[in-house]
Amino acid sequence: MADNSKLSPQTLPIDKVKEMKERDFVQLLHEFWDYSLFHGNQMKIHTKPETNPHIAHTSSTALVPTPYSKLAYERTLAIQPIFNKLYHSVATDRDFLIQTLQGLADLDDFMKRYLDIYNKVHSEGISERIYLAINRSDYMCHLGSDVIKQVEFNTMASGAAGVVGRAALWHRYLTGTLLALDNSHIPEHTATSLLARGLIQAWQQYGNEQAAIVLIHNTDEFNLADQRSIQYELLKLNPRIPFMRVVFSTLPTSMTLGEDRRLFIHGKEVAVAYYRYGYSPKHYIDKEELWTVRYNIERSLAVKCPTIGYILAGTKKVQQTLCKPGVLEKYLDERSCALLRETFMAHHSFVKEEGGLETVELAKKNPQNYVMKPQREGGGNNTFGDDIPTKLEALSEDQLAAYTLMEKILPPTNQNYIVSGGEIPDLTEIISEMSIFGALVACDGNIVMNEGAGFLLRSKQRYKNEGDLGRGTSSLDSPWLL
Repeated sequence: MADNSKLSPQTLPIDKVKEMKERDFVQLLHEFWDYSLFHGNQMKIHTKPETNPHIAHTSSTALVPTPYSKLAYERTLAIQPIFNKLYHSVATDRDFLIQTLQGLADLDDFMKRYLDIYNKVHSEGISERIYLAINRSDYMCHLGSDVIKQVEFNTMASGAAGVVGRAALWHRYLTGTLLALDNSHIPEHTATSLLARGLIQAWQQYGNEQAAIVLIHNTDEFNLADQRSIQYELLKLNPRIPFMRVVFSTLPTSMTLGEDRRLFIHGKEVAVAYYRYGYSPKHYIDKEELWTVRYNIERSLAVKCPTIGYILAGTKKVQQTLCKPGVLEKYLDERSCALLRETFMAHHSFVKEEGGLETVELAKKNPQNYVMKPQREGGGNNTFGDDIPTKLEALSEDQLAAYTLMEKILPPTNQNYIVSGGEIPDLTEIISEMSIFGALVACDGNIVMNEGAGFLLRSKQRYKNEGDLGRGTSSLDSPWLL
């Protein structure tokens, strides 16, 4: 891996912290913990019902901002509206989704459930009038500082816009006040505002000021600070909007659908149903009635964020298909296609008719060069390196066809202190993943809002494969643009 610390000869935040005496370093950690406590850089702790539900801990965070290419950051920000437009076109192209994904229905029961609802609603002649997409495109720099490659494009429950802004507050305070550096190297964090404005725009298009925006979440939501940040920003922008938080598992008894397809929860009409839960098979275990809930919400007049069409568009199979020659050109102009294609890594299909046998041989011969991905969201699902051959042996030919193989991105390394819990951290080598958020609203076939905003920088120790904030395998970070 390349060393990203040579981006610029200027003094970096990490340099000043590395020079500190042990006593000063410990004092700095206490500054971090206190600042995080009083500025909401917190992750809720899962608790039992009989215990105090209001317990949180400081989010795992990189102590100092990490050097990152300004050129790479500006590129990712510039192409986000193009990706938004692309995925909106894909999500509303029924023929493409069916052609691309129908083969998965016999291989993946979870995908079959989505496709069944998608087809059933279509057969009823129901079509969407208003779309709201809250997306997040994830990247890593590849074989250098300025070359960006896309990890994936998220269309469902795209999280962490709220919490990363809290970490950025600390990094600005640290560098500008405590270290006396020019903290303008940290870009403005505007993603929370973007997501709130997207929700408001969709609510306005619905056309009923008495109808609510409803955030659908888990019972014991660990990512509460992130979700609440969006809620508070939304209500700051427009305090008159009715806003509700509803637990997904309670919807079978609290939700009704009128004959005119208006959706009601606890008797309140719903303008926007914003899913922050319900994206994983485990969210439906022993809860068959929740699939009926999904079907009824999908056929309702409420704006769905996301629709099932958007969920299908966000699958790894679609990502793989979009990398094929000539596919992007169906949706975008030549220049836009070129800009997006520069970010693509090679993807390979395990479907026998699409060269699946050759893909298996590639994966067996050089497993360290690839990542094996199922059609799942939420992190913790991928297979890496030496684990790939074992995974290949464990799956039948049909099961294997539900996966894709992606060439592995090789990001540069940096040094940082990852603060997790109350322990004194050691200096460690890290790699980072940059994400840009997007919001798109379309009404009656016209796009009325299409914007991108950043950032979410997640850093993890270089030897870790998966990077997931919720599982504690990555940490909040901020870019120090050079």
